[in-house]
Amino acid sequence: MSIRDRWEGIPLDELHYPDRAMAWYVRAANENGFPVEKRPQYHGAAFMVAGIQFHYDRYLENRKLVQATGLDWEKTAHHACAHDVIAYINRLGQFYFFAKAHIPEYEKKKTFIVSLMPMRMKFTAHRSCDAPRKESERERQHQAEAFGPDCHLVNGDLEYHLLVEGDCLYFAPQRDHPEIMQEIFAVFESIYSPKIWPSKNPARRT
Repeated sequence: MSIRDRWEGIPLDELHYPDRAMAWYVRAANENGFPVEKRPQYHGAAFMVAGIQFHYDRYLENRKLVQATGLDWEKTAHHACAHDVIAYINRLGQFYFFAKAHIPEYEKKKTFIVSLMPMRMKFTAHRSCDAPRKESERERQHQAEAFGPDCHLVNGDLEYHLLVEGDCLYFAPQRDHPEIMQEIFAVFESIYSPKIWPSKNPARRT
């Protein structure tokens, strides 16, 4: 049974997120030879992208308040941004495991998504201080307070960091979101490339 394409005739690279992800799923699922039993798994991945974009948009709104009131951890807007980013990385972690399930040795690839996963594993999904995995005491203490008062405002964007094996891992949502979205669609294309696939253009919505 085919799925109705609400974006019929519109190239994928002209669609905004999350429509672009869902249109990819619909067009891939409607191709001859697409494994029907995979539809729920692929549809769920497109829905993950919707969640990633949702939390990013929320972050942008709350960041405006941070810019207006100043970088003060006691302000509600600062807390809201941290909650948005935690939810964003957790959704991105779901997509990471989707990619890992479909691309051999995805976890070994030098992508920004892969590089961010320690933030999920050691803070946003569960904290290393609660579920330690050979981290040093210094690392556990630092990771327990990640995304807290010591984040920085860099070019109007909040930059979060996490100490991992002696090095700092940095994430600034507005700066890094476009690269993440490009990597997400590279994963989709490598898994299944429907006939109506856009040229290799960068992600349009940032």
